[in-house]
Amino acid sequence: MYHLSKVTEKFINRSLSEYIPTDINQYAYTKNISTNDALVKFITDIAMALDQKSTYGVQALYLDFSKAFDLMRADTLATKLKYLNVPAHLVRLILSFLSSRSQCVKFAGHSSPSLHTKTGVPQGTISGPTLWKIFVSDLNPSKNTIKYADDTTLYDTITKQNINVVEKSGWDRVVSIEPNSIQEAANKALEWSTSNKQRLNAMKTQHMIFSLQLRVSVNDPITISGDQVKQSATAKLLGVTVDSHLKFADHVDMAIQKSRGAVHGLLTLRRHRVNQAMLIMYYQTKVIPILTYACPAWYTYITEESKTKLERHQSMCLCIVYPNVESYTTRLQLASIDRLNSVMLNLCLRFAHKIRDDSCHPLHPLVPPKQSSVGRHSKRIADRYALKPRTDRLSKSLFSLLH
Repeated sequence: MYHLSKVTEKFINRSLSEYIPTDINQYAYTKNISTNDALVKFITDIAMALDQKSTYGVQALYLDFSKAFDLMRADTLATKLKYLNVPAHLVRLILSFLSSRSQCVKFAGHSSPSLHTKTGVPQGTISGPTLWKIFVSDLNPSKNTIKYADDTTLYDTITKQNINVVEKSGWDRVVSIEPNSIQEAANKALEWSTSNKQRLNAMKTQHMIFSLQLRVSVNDPITISGDQVKQSATAKLLGVTVDSHLKFADHVDMAIQKSRGAVHGLLTLRRHRVNQAMLIMYYQTKVIPILTYACPAWYTYITEESKTKLERHQSMCLCIVYPNVESYTTRLQLASIDRLNSVMLNLCLRFAHKIRDDSCHPLHPLVPPKQSSVGRHSKRIADRYALKPRTDRLSKSLFSLLH
């Protein structure tokens, strides 16, 4: 019966896919699209905005919807399905699938009483992601919106014409922004949340202002339902710690700290006399993925100091595997692996080339245009990508590697 229900769900999901609206802001549950794409889009857009002379900074609002999947109402979804002209029989099937479900908790051989659920997307289902994509397809409160499942980020440029400096001290600035497009976007997000019976949590929502050098704070904080949104210098987006100056030193420190649990496992295996080949395999499958996670989005922006930290961390890990070998280069040769910075650079290049070579990729418009021209003295200039950065941030973007 279980397998039959899965097969039936596949047919329903296939039929439903014909009616899914195109949502260029949604990066989850899409073939060949990952968190890398969402992060690269967000960070590159900010770097490009900061490169403009008219830009004072960029505001971002990281929205937090409490228990978003659990609060999806079947009746609200049905209304959206009907608006998309989904056939009535298919809508009835989906409503039947979502309604009259029960759940209980099992622990240590004991079960709690079963309760009927009135809202929510069933976990582990085939059609659950599709239904959620339809549910949030009309959540676009800002012209710049990044959605990944229930993570929603809004951002917009602050022009120099729209700011009034209220207070300044050194590199610190307190400014008043009028009109504030992010406050307007927050109001629209709250309106959507209310009409769709979701819970927009102002206490966990974060506000950031990106700038090249200054530390900017707003005189009038962003508010949601009368509650002030906390302004932060750093925020975690899809597992990456983003800072207001796009230097990612905090993310490098967090990645190294997060990997220490896996490094402890490496020490434990060595104490149990696991052979070196297995230790290297463990390191490559448990430690390196933590350090290199989403590196196309942030690696090109980090400083030489952060790169040195990463390399030293790998050197320390290889010392655990080869305690009697002093040279880091020799340890790399014995392990048959590359320097960590080389690994990350190759991952960035591969990702940039993938976007460049796929004209249908949603990030392809970010690739600088290719130019070929005849220079002075009739010497032909080689084909290259015409990225002309004004600032240090844009010159370090992922697509600068295509030069």
